[in-house]
Amino acid sequence: MSHSPADNGTFIIIWIGFTVLMVVGISLVFLWGVRNRQFENQDRARHLPLWSGIPDDEDDDDDGDSDGGVGRRRG
Repeated sequence: MSHSPADNGTFIIIWIGFTVLMVVGISLVFLWGVRNRQFENQDRARHLPLWSGIPDDEDDDDDGDSDGGVGRRRG
């Protein structure tokens, strides 16, 4: 007859400890992101998949249209 680690509660204690460590770690990373303003510029982030370059704050669009380069291939 073999004894498994789950029989004496060690397995549950290890998983609870692991879960607590993960929640604390994820919370620390999230707080770091908030304090360092990683989530501030959401307007820039939503355009990154559409543009090949990072948009400037100034409108340097030289062709006069108002789409800001969305849908236009750059490069």
